[in-house]
Amino acid sequence: MDSNYLTVSELNSYLKYKIEEDPLLWDVNVKGEVAGVRVHKRNCYFTLKDELAQIQIICFNGASCNIPKEGDYVLVEGKVSFYEKNGNISFIAQKIEPFGKGRINQNIELLKERLLKEGLFDSERKKVPPLLPRNIGVVTSKDGAVIQDIYSTIRKSNNFINVYAINVSVQGVNAVREITYALKRADESMMFDIIILARGGGSVEDLMAFNTEEVVRALAGLKTFSISAIGHETDNTLCDYVADQRCLTPTAAGEFVSALSNNTVNLVYSSLTSIDTYLKNLISKYNHRVYVRTKDLIFNYHNKIESYLNRVKLATSSIETKVDKKLLSVEKNLASIISTLKAIDPNKLFETGYFKIMKNNENINTIKSLKSNDNVKIFGKDGFAHAVIEETVIK
Repeated sequence: MDSNYLTVSELNSYLKYKIEEDPLLWDVNVKGEVAGVRVHKRNCYFTLKDELAQIQIICFNGASCNIPKEGDYVLVEGKVSFYEKNGNISFIAQKIEPFGKGRINQNIELLKERLLKEGLFDSERKKVPPLLPRNIGVVTSKDGAVIQDIYSTIRKSNNFINVYAINVSVQGVNAVREITYALKRADESMMFDIIILARGGGSVEDLMAFNTEEVVRALAGLKTFSISAIGHETDNTLCDYVADQRCLTPTAAGEFVSALSNNTVNLVYSSLTSIDTYLKNLISKYNHRVYVRTKDLIFNYHNKIESYLNRVKLATSSIETKVDKKLLSVEKNLASIISTLKAIDPNKLFETGYFKIMKNNENINTIKSLKSNDNVKIFGKDGFAHAVIEETVIK
């Protein structure tokens, strides 16, 4: 009888002994990404993987573990086990907890649930946007492209909205403190119609400042209408939920602000057009009634035609007087509206020879703010020009 062989049972029994009796495999911590989560009869099963390998995880009585979700990054504590019957190696989990990005996402979700219960995300507490915003404060980093994107987007369709950059760190150890302080100061100054909190896209870690309780509460507490424009279209932060308006990108925030002003102007124009149409229809209606009534009188009362014609003339004169008075009143109202619109039209100043000067994206209104060799932008009716200050004279 040949004894130079092992049965499958003997081999698996030996492997089980070698694996499960190795002290190094009794208490192991393994990290990786979760896939294929399945719960059956209170037990949790899933695959833990990285870029090169994977292993099956079993958590008996899954209620005692934090059952992960698909795609979570977790740290699993437990031991290696070998199942003799089918020759599978698995990892028996004793403890499962988020790790790295998974922990960050879990903390964000916990904060989100708490703030949601407080009502901080309720639509009822959000403010209505101003009809004609003039001054916009943008809390962001002056070194990024965000402020330039917002400024250039607004300037494409609107030349009288002022955009002010409020410089802060948008990531790093100082970001939360600087953003919170900047939001409160911008709101307390009462000089802005809208405050935009903005930054470009980034990783979860890069956007972490906008998921902190301090920044979220500061944004929620603003008396000024607020816009959250953080990251790219796929990015999402807690600030998006508390802001009065969420825009997917900083560029979209600029488009939203421009649209507010443009829509108001269009609304005024539409109202004037409606008034004009109403008056024309009213006059036509009265003229038609007079014409029909006159024909009836002539047909039915031929012998009294002269008498009725006189009455018609008197009625027509009275109607015309009323219409004239109504038209005069409407014309005065229209003249007042047009005068108001002209008064707030910045192009009127440009047409009279005035120019707007900015240095470092700030308006200049005193000679003291300038010095020799300063680079400035001069805005006119048809565009802007770059200039260098040669000399300043203060009277």
